[in-house]
Amino acid sequence: MIRFLESVTPEQMAELESFCCGSVFGVKALGPVLSYGLGYDFVSSWEQRDDDGHLTAFLSKYYGTVTVHVSPSGDVPELLAFLRAIGFGALVGPAAVLAEAYPEGETGCVMSLPKGSACIATGTGDPVELVWDGDFRDFYAVLTASNPGYVVEDYGDFLTDFSHRVRHGTAHSVLLKAEGRPAATAAALVETDASAFFGAISTLPDARGHHYASTCIRALCDRYPEQTVFLMCRPEKQAFYEHLGFQKTDDYLEVASSRK
Repeated sequence: MIRFLESVTPEQMAELESFCCGSVFGVKALGPVLSYGLGYDFVSSWEQRDDDGHLTAFLSKYYGTVTVHVSPSGDVPELLAFLRAIGFGALVGPAAVLAEAYPEGETGCVMSLPKGSACIATGTGDPVELVWDGDFRDFYAVLTASNPGYVVEDYGDFLTDFSHRVRHGTAHSVLLKAEGRPAATAAALVETDASAFFGAISTLPDARGHHYASTCIRALCDRYPEQTVFLMCRPEKQAFYEHLGFQKTDDYLEVASSRK
């Protein structure tokens, strides 16, 4: 049965974190709840439990984007029917669960770096400065210049959201400057005691070829030595992350739109 969560007690949150921490989908779905709680109309979450009361799936909806985490014992037909009923602006989840129902979706790779593993990054050879959790205007400029389809189109919206996550200790960013000029970015978009989900990894087109992105990723990985690190990437980027020590552990499916 799927149930809407109006509030979460500390005991329930601990159960959710334990259920979600071993999966990129679980960590991503948990992110808005950790950052904002459930007191805002732009954050919604649901849980699925079996007849014995065990958690089998967790879903969150953040500004129309639904993220799905489901265990092997989850009731997939019920889950798919529920997704059709609530609609979404975008949908992200395991390809093995969603691909048949949403053949129009785009697949990508889930990459992970186990706890205690070293991120292998070649030094830039250039004098660089790493700025942590600051210069958000420059961070946003690099991110949007390298990713024209980035979903947060307004800097004010980006700043409000990301600075909130940083203040609440659920996200961290790193901006690389080369010779004083912003050149590359990366961020831990969600962090828990057991896992971290990386994203916002970008390098300006005219600054590529200097290992700036891998330097940012290595700096982030060094910050989370006791967590399993996850990220999602397009298939053509898989070899880049494997070179840094990440391993492909799953496939994700992203569906661009449904009714909101």
